[in-house]
Amino acid sequence: MTDLKGVFLNASPNGPEDAFGLCIWLVTLAYQRRVEVQLRPLDLTHLQYVVVALSAWLNHTQGATSQRDIAAISGVQEAQVSLMVKALK
Repeated sequence: MTDLKGVFLNASPNGPEDAFGLCIWLVTLAYQRRVEVQLRPLDLTHLQYVVVALSAWLNHTQGATSQRDIAAISGVQEAQVSLMVKALK
């Protein structure tokens, strides 16, 4: 079993603010908040926007697009993409 205390101490010896994963997490949260503010007037969630944007791009570049195509490119599970498509109809 991995010694988790050792992993954390070696990864960020000066504290959590030096941990790369935490930095990525904070940047991601800030990005999501800014996107959500911009999408609020459109009554879209970030995930709905991703599905719409990818659908438009894929339709433009390769023609007919499936939910499986959107899931593969976005990294979102097919079932979740399906729910988003239903919510957008």
